[in-house]
Amino acid sequence: MLRRIIAAVIDFFLSVIPLFIISNIIINNVTNKSVNPQATPYIAFQLILSPIENIQKVIENPYTFSLNIEELLISVLLVFLSEVILYSLFDLSPMKKTIGKAMMNLKYEHKLTVWDAMLRNAIKVLTRYLFGIPLIFVLFSKKRYLLQDILTDNTVIASEQ
Repeated sequence: MLRRIIAAVIDFFLSVIPLFIISNIIINNVTNKSVNPQATPYIAFQLILSPIENIQKVIENPYTFSLNIEELLISVLLVFLSEVILYSLFDLSPMKKTIGKAMMNLKYEHKLTVWDAMLRNAIKVLTRYLFGIPLIFVLFSKKRYLLQDILTDNTVIASEQ
């Protein structure tokens, strides 16, 4: 389990730069340039790191990011989808795993379908968005499966190397 956590941390840090670029593009397009260009990088990082907290901030104070709630929700959704697609592209690539999994010598037990990759990665990203709450499944699973393992009937195992 520790290797899976380390792999997820590696993947997240490697994905921050492309997600940051994508987030900036999304914010500039969704808001029709109504946001101060100097604030866009800050907002982009906030969308990547803690989107739920930032939605709450905008609900409490609509002028937090110079975004209305609709613009923020659309931006969060597009950043979420971008992150899911990014991780899924790695899982469906010829390597069949993310860089973090490769570095930690991990692989999927069974071949992933496109649907499985998208579902697994959506749950993984949502787990971070929800402050790790779905990780509770590990405590109640005999085999220490995560929610995405249970729903896709596929888990991450050590590679034979």
